[in-house]
Amino acid sequence: MNKQNEIQLKQEKLLGCGTFVWNSAKPQEVKWSVGMFALVEMREQDINLSIIKSIIVDEDLQEIEENFTYNIKACKENFDVLIRIKCGKNQIKKLNCRLDCSYDNEGVITEAIGVCIDMSFDNQRDYSTRLNDEKFYRLFGDAPIGISLLRTDGTCFLSNESFTKNVKYSDYELKDLPFQALIEEEQQHAFVNLYSNVIKSKIPSFRKDFRIVDKNGEKIWYEITVSSVKDINDCIKYIIVMTQPSQRNAANVSKKGLVSTIREELIDLSLRDSLSGLYNRQYVLKRLKELILIYYEKHLSFSALLVDVDYINKINVKYGYDCGDKVIHVLSEIFKTLTRDTDVCARWGGEEFIIVFPELDIDTALKLGERLRTEVKNTIIVWEGKEIQMTVSVNVTTYTSEDTLKTFLAKVDHVLYEDKKENRDSVRII
Repeated sequence: MNKQNEIQLKQEKLLGCGTFVWNSAKPQEVKWSVGMFALVEMREQDINLSIIKSIIVDEDLQEIEENFTYNIKACKENFDVLIRIKCGKNQIKKLNCRLDCSYDNEGVITEAIGVCIDMSFDNQRDYSTRLNDEKFYRLFGDAPIGISLLRTDGTCFLSNESFTKNVKYSDYELKDLPFQALIEEEQQHAFVNLYSNVIKSKIPSFRKDFRIVDKNGEKIWYEITVSSVKDINDCIKYIIVMTQPSQRNAANVSKKGLVSTIREELIDLSLRDSLSGLYNRQYVLKRLKELILIYYEKHLSFSALLVDVDYINKINVKYGYDCGDKVIHVLSEIFKTLTRDTDVCARWGGEEFIIVFPELDIDTALKLGERLRTEVKNTIIVWEGKEIQMTVSVNVTTYTSEDTLKTFLAKVDHVLYEDKKENRDSVRII
């Protein structure tokens, strides 16, 4: 070791620190001082980023990388990072790394000079920032409410875990961030006015509900309490901000739940036939598309009953349309008794109905079709003292590899609209 290195090592040992330099000309290399090697208890060697990553405690690595990335993207010239490193025989050292960074005109980092100080055992020193940090986390780190300390200019410098979880920002992302930037834009002016009154000692504190916008853009009401902390000379040292969920959220959740329920009910109404209470053609088309997709993905077919009510027009002419409506309603109730929750029972047209059975083979569908035909024929409908017996024609089909949505629908329409004069009161496979 030359004389210059010896002097540097003595100086760094006295200060309990080590230094390093990184330059964009050689992005994978990092130059360490002799004090840096002594600090981490490593022999002198060529240092690269991979070696540095290997000595950082594994669970800290991702957060440290995110911290560096965030500060460099923000083109911060100075910032601190707390790093735990592995050295010696299963020994962990805690280093505070202070970086001074340079950037080009496009905001790309060109050089970083760092000073690392051993924070592990040197409790005698008056590192005021470190001691204040440790005191803060000891007092408020596990507090159930969000707590953040602000400078008089409104920027954050310490935040506990509850607050970082609430706003979904990491501690280093919050550092130096104006607290008002977390408030919904429409309410920022009101917050700043109240905050300035605290700073000017016009009021000692205030408590008010504000909506905080988290990192994902979600807006949540919080009850925010802002108070000043003064020194023995009655000068403000810092501002403490406490946040906890507002009772407005419960009201909002209830309101949103009601709105959501009403919306769902309206959607359901738009997909149902008003007379029969069954689903309409629009809903069937939607479900058929889903079932066809399942057919090609999982090879699960589906069957359908195409049901036509026989001679409904004669009922309308003989007894009136009100009677015809009652017939439709009664038969719809019969159809529903034959379906499962996963089945689709719908009114396709005036007197035409379709019942779709997912994952049901055609033989079973045929038996259900016969049961439906029998149930309808055995049902007597009474209208103004007169008994009316109805019959239905049932066509049974299943979706195959030769079908498409277009051909399947064409088959349905052909059977229900064009082939209805034949095969009354019957069940057949098509």
